[in-house]
Amino acid sequence: MHRILIGIILLLFSIQTYGFSENVSHGYVNCMACHVAPSGGGLLNDYGRSLSGELMSTWGWKNSDQPLFGAVQNAEWLKVGGDYRAIQTYLENSQVKQGKQFTMQKNVELGFNFSKLWLVGTLGTQEGPTGTPNKGDFLSERHYILWDITDEIKLRAGKFRLNFGLNDANHTRATKQPLGFGSNSETYILEFSKFTETDEIFISADLGRIDIPRNSAKETSISLNYAKYTSEKSKVGTSFLFGESGSRRRSLLGIYGVIGFLEHFILKNEVDYQQSFAAALPNERKDLVSSVLSFGYQATKGLVPYFVVEHLQQDLTDESTQQSSAGLGIQWLPIPHIELQAEFKKLTNKSAQVSQSDSGWILFHFYL
Repeated sequence: MHRILIGIILLLFSIQTYGFSENVSHGYVNCMACHVAPSGGGLLNDYGRSLSGELMSTWGWKNSDQPLFGAVQNAEWLKVGGDYRAIQTYLENSQVKQGKQFTMQKNVELGFNFSKLWLVGTLGTQEGPTGTPNKGDFLSERHYILWDITDEIKLRAGKFRLNFGLNDANHTRATKQPLGFGSNSETYILEFSKFTETDEIFISADLGRIDIPRNSAKETSISLNYAKYTSEKSKVGTSFLFGESGSRRRSLLGIYGVIGFLEHFILKNEVDYQQSFAAALPNERKDLVSSVLSFGYQATKGLVPYFVVEHLQQDLTDESTQQSSAGLGIQWLPIPHIELQAEFKKLTNKSAQVSQSDSGWILFHFYL
């Protein structure tokens, strides 16, 4: 029972809204339209600021999309951002009924622009539920240098999250946390990206946590993420990663898509397949499969109810490692800077003592 609860808390702790892939349905097929980072998430550019009021929020007023509702003005050489997130969780089954409330994230993000160069970094503290290691300590989740070589070609180096698969806003998904792309998974990466009118490609060399010497748990890897824009409102892609750490070696292949149709509907899907070998048992392979499918409807500007199904099997030779869930959620951005999201799911975990559970959460997010 404690394993179920701890696992769910860790997953919920990893929720970070790094980008709204739903904007593909509005014709924004690449994240660079709104964000400084080529892969999306984090600091908004001026156009992304304007869209947060005009496109993404139910209501707004003049300058409400600017930092702190217009109290701070961005300049050409300086962009200001940051996030505060708090969550209320819920878990119930035949043996336990429990809820927790805690702050998930608290930081300020600054971006300094020098012609074709950007210096971007966050300043904040480690947050999480009671018992989180180093809680309250200083934390810079990401900091990097970005070189806009041309309008289409970018080079980025520093600490940030690896771009693999669909840049979904919810990192609790079966295609994120179990594959190492969840909370505190930022590492030091050299990333090359190229964009055209019809596609985009990212090639990344992950150096691991070079700031933590002799850390055998963090892997180094080479990865590729390619996406094709199939229409003005849809894209499909594939990702590949080969990684190695002191404890294992793995190959990871994924396919994904974001499809907007009938003007207000959006379908998101990702399927990943992983082969891994433990360092102590190099001849014994473990195969993993994970998938997520969500279907949403923009009921009105800023309000998106959705249905989501997830599946994870940690070892394809062992059916007891299967986990699945299905549920309903709703995401609402009433005004710029405020996001509210809630989700309720039925969970099935064959490896747990109690296989059936109900879980839910309510998220409050304020971005500067």
